[in-house]
Parts: sequence; C-alpha cells; structure tokens
Amino acid sequence: MATFSTNQARQLFVGNSIAAGDTAAAIKTAFAAGGAGMIAVPFAASAADEFYVLAKSGLGETLRSDLIKSANVKSVSYAAAASLIGKKKTHVITLNSEILDTNSKVPAGYDYILRVSFDHFVGMTENDTYYKYGQVYPTSAMTASDFYKALALSLAKNISKDAKLNKLMDIALGTSGDDVPVTPDTKAASLTGTYTSVKLSEALQEWHLGTMEAEVIPFIVNDLTVRMSGVDYHWAVDTVSSSAADTVNGKKIADLEYFCMGERGDIYRNVGWPNVVPTKYLVNPASSYDVVDIQFFWAGDAEDVQKSPRTLTLVVPSGSGSTLASKIATITGVAVSQRVTN
Repeated sequence: MATFSTNQARQLFVGNSIAAGDTAAAIKTAFAAGGAGMIAVPFAASAADEFYVLAKSGLGETLRSDLIKSANVKSVSYAAAASLIGKKKTHVITLNSEILDTNSKVPAGYDYILRVSFDHFVGMTENDTYYKYGQVYPTSAMTASDFYKALALSLAKNISKDAKLNKLMDIALGTSGDDVPVTPDTKAASLTGTYTSVKLSEALQEWHLGTMEAEVIPFIVNDLTVRMSGVDYHWAVDTVSSSAADTVNGKKIADLEYFCMGERGDIYRNVGWPNVVPTKYLVNPASSYDVVDIQFFWAGDAEDVQKSPRTLTLVVPSGSGSTLASKIATITGVAVSQRVTN
C-alpha cells in the first residue's frame, strides 16, 4: 500500500471539475447542475477574512472543508501533474573500446558477464537482493552489434521465468533510430539490424488501488572484469539516464485519495473484506492531476490557544491547479509556491 504523510489532520477533495463563478449563489447553481467530483471556493475573487472549500462527493453529497481563517494559512503550494510522475532509470550498456581488437571486434575466448542486482526485491532491507546475469562467450571475434544482440538475448532468457510473475526490467537494443525491444520470446533470427547498445530500463510494476503501489524495482548493473594479457579490464560502460515511469500520475493520485479517505472516515481501509462498507472514489487512474496543498492551523481561545496544524489537499485536472492556487492566494494573501516532487 502507498503511504503518505499526515501532520495531525489531512483532508482531500477531488475536483474533476471546478464550479464556475465565485459567489455563493453562482456556485449553488453550478453544484445543482454538476455531477460528483465538483469543487468550488466561494468568494475567491476578492480577499476575505475566512474561506472554505465545497466539494461534491462520489455519492453526490455536498461536503464542506473547515472554515479557514486567512490569517491562519501558513502556505499554499501547487504541484503540476508532470512533477508527480515517478521516474525510472535506464542503463545504456556499451563496450569499452580498450578491449576491442585492431579490427574493432570483441576478442574471442573470454567470458563477458553482466550482473544485474535488484535491490529490495522481496523485502525492504539491503539483504533482499536478487541477481540476474547476462553472458556472452565468443568462439570467434564478434562485431559490437552481434555482441549486443547476444547479450540482450542472454539477459532476456535469464529473466524468462520471472517475467511470468513480475516484469523485472525492460530490455532493448539501441540503434541509430528507434530501440528494438527484446523479450524472452524474441528469436535471434529476427534481430537483423545494426545495434549500438543494450538498454536496460526499470519496469513499472502491476498496480492495484490500496494494495500494490505503482513502483519500479530498482537495480544496479556491474560487469565482471576480463583478464587480457595480465590486465583486468571492465569491458562494459554503463551510462545511466532517467525518464518518466508512466504517462500519467493518476495511479499515484488514486493512492493518495485512498489514503486520505482513510484519514476522513474509512479508517480500516478494507480490513475484513468482503465485510466492508465500500467507498466511492473519484480519481481516474488513467488521467493526470495537479495538486494544491493548503497548510493552515486552528487555534481557539483561553486554554485552546495551541496551534493545531492541518492540511487541505485539492486534486484537480492537469493544467487547472495553478489557477485554483492563485484564487486561494488572492483570498489569503499568501504567495503560491510551486513544488517539484520527482
């Protein structure tokens, strides 16, 4: 299960749409016509001593946030959808030019072994490491392209039994154009191009709301040295880059909604299933969302003067978070800070 932080209290409202208008009357009309997942901030056009957020739940009920005093708002932050998409690493494996012979071929008679170490594979400790190997043993000098093909096929074969359960990594052959994917089912005869590298990428794992987080299995790559003329050489060069693990952040935001609904009332989060009261969620895992966080506190009179910190999280479609955060900043007078989380 994905876990998130809470400082005493955290509430989340999903706004698949934002009600038009700023006055209470206009918002009331919009809510009457709108569907589940609509939010609004009344009086957002001008500064106010206090404000609140309205939201329409998955069951069509109108919910209201705390009545927030503008003077008690500590920060208003906004995170764009693109910054909330996890990253994955890609290892680009190329040959060390020092081991090549005078014809720029890979010398025969040596074992070229690449070790891939998967960290935290079946547990959370550093002891939970899983190893996979790729091996090439040329019986005659090989071109670099043939070597990369043999290495990719060896790696794919060695992860074949694991691929039925978990996709450990994505394997591809680099070319001057598009990469060529290599799977356990790829045949050597089908690889007829000229290849410039082997690319190993962290693979996004299977996701289930509330039980399996959309994550990658991190790994590191090491080559075992080969001894040539009494000298140990690292035959591989590993160049690491990163890219987005997914095209949308909907799975992560759906996990955040699941977590925060537990903070609101569904505290057991499906414990005792199937004897549970189902919760109606609003986040679409196939969509992208911006996130606006309002950090504020409640403080009372007399013995209640201690500040009680709270967080109000607003989830809105990608591209609309900045506008919503600016409206809240207009009310509170607190400048918006943009968060970058990946």
